[in-house]
Amino acid sequence: MSRKYPNKNVRLELILAGRDLEAGDLARAAAHVSNVLISAPALPEVHEMLARLAAHPRGGRGLFPMTSSAGRSQGCRRFSAASGAPRRRR
Repeated sequence: MSRKYPNKNVRLELILAGRDLEAGDLARAAAHVSNVLISAPALPEVHEMLARLAAHPRGGRGLFPMTSSAGRSQGCRRFSAASGAPRRRR
């Protein structure tokens, strides 16, 4: 990872997310990805990691629980974009 990161914690979170994903601990990887999305949402690497989680056979929207309808809507849009899934209309 040669890009400049907003801080060292972002880089660490991405490294830990990758390790947890490789180890099969998807919930923990998703928690790390969520932390990066909050602090550096435009970072391409976090969207790559989100796509890897979305593509994993045991991955899915359940890894990213949302607490508010606004957060749920934004989270679903991001997840759908990362997974390539068509957006559902309500």
